[in-house]
Amino acid sequence: MKNYLTYISALVIVTLLASCSGVGYSKADKKAADKACSCFKDVAKQSVDIHEWHADNFDDLEDLQEEKIEALENGEKWSTESKLIDRGEEMIEEWQDLYKKARDVCYDHFIDDGGDFYKEEYMSPDGETPVVPDLASEFCPEVFFAMQNLPAIEKKIQRLAD
Repeated sequence: MKNYLTYISALVIVTLLASCSGVGYSKADKKAADKACSCFKDVAKQSVDIHEWHADNFDDLEDLQEEKIEALENGEKWSTESKLIDRGEEMIEEWQDLYKKARDVCYDHFIDDGGDFYKEEYMSPDGETPVVPDLASEFCPEVFFAMQNLPAIEKKIQRLAD
């Protein structure tokens, strides 16, 4: 019985060491994921700001949406003159600028500096768009989780602004 416990304990320790060492991910994937995390951290911060702004102003945005629907149903002209809509558009525009800078400047430069291997691995087939490895969401889930669901808020603001 003692031999089995020793064997099982050794197996558990080896398994834990293997899982902690990141077996299964190449150094290039780890490096690319780490770089993506650093490039997109400002984008994630802006995403959090937008989500908080949306949550704080949810009722007012819903009221504006109802007013717009009612005005259009009555054949009235809808005015997009609203500080709330303007602020939402500004925040979305800033997010788009930060995203473009993170993707096209920070991350793209990293890929270019990495040489042909990085270009083949981490660029889209058209060669125009950098591809962030899935591993990045494991390295820094807070960054990539924060950027989720933003398109829905962006569409809501756009519908109000049109």
